[in-house]
Parts: sequence; C-alpha cells; structure tokens
Amino acid sequence: MIEAPLLGPDGDKWKQSPREMPEPYEKWVDAQIHSETASNKFANFQDIIRPIERTQRAPVLTSLWKRINDVSGWCSFM
Repeated sequence: MIEAPLLGPDGDKWKQSPREMPEPYEKWVDAQIHSETASNKFANFQDIIRPIERTQRAPVLTSLWKRINDVSGWCSFM
C-alpha cells in the first residue's frame, strides 16, 4: 500500500524529483558519522577499565578521566 504510488505511471518522475531532508534528520546522519569516527579513534577506551575493579586504583582512574577529557575535547567542535 505504501509503495503503490511509486509503482504507478508517475512513480519514476516522483522518485527523481528533488527532495530536501528535514534538518533533524540531517543532524542525526551527521551525528552517526561523528559517532563512528569517535568510536574508531578511541576504540581502546574499554581496555583501560576492564575489569571494572581496575578503576579502584588511582592511576587507572586518572587514565580513564584523561581519555574522557580527550574525547570531550575532540567532540567540542560539534
């Protein structure tokens, strides 16, 4: 039912017409790209805190916060 208009005689013409994506959708797409980039850049983040008991040691916790601040600084331009 939903695709019926696309299968009719004007379907190809309608599919070729210019469309503008709503701004919230464009922002969501941009966020997905930035999220993937950040995930790839900081993928070893989890190695610092696994197992979670490691965060009870001061050097590990300091390293964790340094990494969080690095990510925050990298994302601040958005």
